[in-house]
Amino acid sequence: MADGPHDDVTSTLSELERKLIELERELLSVAGGPATDPAAVPALGEPAPPPAPAASSSLRAEIDELVIVRDRLQTLADELIERCDRIVGRLERADAGGGAPPASGADR
Repeated sequence: MADGPHDDVTSTLSELERKLIELERELLSVAGGPATDPAAVPALGEPAPPPAPAASSSLRAEIDELVIVRDRLQTLADELIERCDRIVGRLERADAGGGAPPASGADR
C-alpha cells in the first residue's frame, strides 16, 4: 500500500494537466487561434503565446498611460531633488557663516 499516496498524486497531476490542455484549447478557440494538440502545449516556464489583437491594443494603451505617469513622476522627483539641494545648500552656507538661514517662501 506504499504506492497509494503516490498513485493519488500522479492521478491528480494527470487530471490537472488534462484540464489545463482543455482550457488552453478553449482560450485559443475564443481568441481565434488554432487548436493546440497536447504534444504542442508549452511546458511550465516557457513563454505564453502572444495575446489576441484586441487585448494587445488595450495593453498598449495601458502601457502608454503608465509611461506618461512614470514621466510625470520622474519630473516631480527631479524637481523635489533640485529643491532639496537648494535648501541643503542654503543651510550649509548659513551654518558655515554662523548665522540663521534666510527665510524665503520660494523653497518651502
